[in-house]
This record gives sequence, C-alpha cells and structure tokens, in this order.
Amino acid sequence: MKIVFPDFKDCNISRNRLLHARRISKFVKVDYITPRHIGFTVTDPYYKTKHSVIYFSEKEFPKSWNCDCHWHSIKSGLCKHILSVFIRLEEDSNFLKRFKKEKLKNIVQKDVCAKPNENKKFKD
Repeated sequence: MKIVFPDFKDCNISRNRLLHARRISKFVKVDYITPRHIGFTVTDPYYKTKHSVIYFSEKEFPKSWNCDCHWHSIKSGLCKHILSVFIRLEEDSNFLKRFKKEKLKNIVQKDVCAKPNENKKFKD
C-alpha cells in the first residue's frame, strides 16, 4: 500500500502545529496494518494524551487521514497527530517494515511458546 503525503506548502499548516507534531513524532506507534488501512497511536507525554490516527487507502487526500482528537473533529484539517505520523514516516523509511517484522516475530514466539492442549478424557 502506498501512502499519499501532502505538499505542506499547499496545506496552510501553522508553524506552531508543525513544531508540536515534530516533538511528538518520536511517540508514534503502529497498531495494525491491513490491505486498506493502517492504524497508528500517537502519544503526547507533555499533555498526557493518546490519540488514534487511521489511514484509509481507498479515500482521496485529505479524507484518507482521520484522527480522534477534538481539533480534527472540529476543523477537519491535518492535526498535529496526523502531521506527526507524516514526519515519522518521512524520517524513518523502515518504520512500517519494522512493525511487520516485529509482529511476525511475536506471532512465531506465541506459537512456539504456547502450551500444547492437554489430552482430556471424555466420559461416554
């Protein structure tokens, strides 16, 4: 899936919002990846908040990005949480690839470490 990035010159983004986004970009985590969606969690340790950002590949920009924060629900623009995901993805090109590898490793570990079912005897 290819993620569409905006041209920030055309988006009318305030300097303050961009600075906040840069500050919290290191706290972006991937929740899930499906063929049509990618879910992220953005934590802001300064305000002690957590927000969900979702990318919808089937929608046109800017409707392809959604955040559950109050600002995004009122303004319907690019909030600092969505911008922080952009920044993280631009700065770290292997961000999503690492998530897939970690998830695969966790699945393998769970399967290997799982206890086998005990043989239960049923009464006839």
